[in-house]
Amino acid sequence: MIHEVRFASRELEKEYESLKDTDPVLHKAITKVINKLKINRRAGQKIPTDHVSKRYVSLYGTKHFWKIKLNREWRLIYTIAGDQIRILTIILSWYTDHKKYIKEVYK
Repeated sequence: MIHEVRFASRELEKEYESLKDTDPVLHKAITKVINKLKINRRAGQKIPTDHVSKRYVSLYGTKHFWKIKLNREWRLIYTIAGDQIRILTIILSWYTDHKKYIKEVYK
């Protein structure tokens, strides 16, 4: 089964598209993960709800977040939304700075 993968906002999608020119390595890593999520929406690791920052919960309106490695240092954060008809994986953000990732996502 192929799952639909979307970005949380059009701005984030535009940022991803601009990476083709500005950071092709990051663009390729995100594209690879998108293709992986299309096949297996649970390819990442579930972030325990008690570890997620209040800011992140407020920003995205959910307590259910997943992370997946883009490479050794980079992470992509996503959530899974779905109903009986369609399963949707939503890319929320990605991080290339591990300290910023820890500060923003975790308590």
